Amino acid sequence: ASLTVLIGLHFSRRPPDKNHQYGHWKSENIVSMITSIIMLIVSLQVLFSAFRNILSGQIVTPSPLSAIVGIISAILLSFLYFHNQKLAKNVHSTALLAAAKDNLSDIFTSIATTLAILASSFHFSWLYATVAIIISLLILNMAVDIFKNSVFMLSDGFDQHTLDQYRLTVNRIPGVIAVKEIRGRSYSENIALDIVVTMNP
Repeated sequence: ASLTVLIGLHFSRRPPDKNHQYGHWKSENIVSMITSIIMLIVSLQVLFSAFRNILSGQIVTPSPLSAIVGIISAILLSFLYFHNQKLAKNVHSTALLAAAKDNLSDIFTSIATTLAILASSFHFSWLYATVAIIISLLILNMAVDIFKNSVFMLSDGFDQHTLDQYRLTVNRIPGVIAVKEIRGRSYSENIALDIVVTMNP
């Protein structure tokens, strides 16, 4: 997922050309969608695996060493999450925000897995599979959220409240009698507006 984001950010920064007059910013939204699909596949894989283990009764107690790895992973991923989230807000990048959410899902997984491994060490093996189900549902929820947002942006969806704010601003411009039509599209941190106004001839 991180590699996909890196490639997407590289393409999105390319300057406009004759076939892409608004630039290549939509690459970020495509990358966000790919990231959400990766998260979706992982969450479903964990979910089905956990259910299969519960139904078959074959729940293996993991090695306590895995708990140490989980703690280290959670700490390192926390730094990565806060860095990506801060960077995403600074540059208004949907791809980096998707990457940050992917990091967050990994933090949840690491912490929950560590707790489950420790619990299974005290012969609560069923808790390991139960936590796996909860975590997979959390990741699934994040994946769906990123996917919906990506589809909204790729289909040129635009927040109506934001559009109304632009309409009010344009109406205040001297010489503008009324805003006849206004449409908006997002290209990562860039916003393109198509506005038709009525004015004195």
